[in-house]
Amino acid sequence: MRKPDKEISNFCQEVLEDIWAENRK
Repeated sequence: MRKPDKEISNFCQEVLEDIWAENRK
C-alpha cells in the first residue's frame, strides 16, 4: 500500500516531533 508523499511527510514530521519532545524532557 502506497501513501501519498504528503501523508508520509506529515507522518514523519509527527514522529520527529515526538522524538524531539522526548529528548527535551
